[in-house]
Amino acid sequence: MMLPSTQALAQDEVRFLGRVSWIAGEAMVVSTGNTPSVRVHLRHVDQDEYQRLTAGDFVVVTGTIADDENRVLASSVERTAP
Repeated sequence: MMLPSTQALAQDEVRFLGRVSWIAGEAMVVSTGNTPSVRVHLRHVDQDEYQRLTAGDFVVVTGTIADDENRVLASSVERTAP
């Protein structure tokens, strides 16, 4: 589910809501209503934004699509209500 934003996002930036399927190290998989799952790379996210996340948590992920179009390079992960 893509979320509206009050600020204009950069052309290649994405923002979506989903549920954490799993998280390990700097990798996370998020299930959304639009796709079976989205691979998320967490290297550029402050660890305190994701260190307490567990499977089943709802999150809003902001980032860019990787050049290989196979994952999202996250810049922000926020826990949210469903």
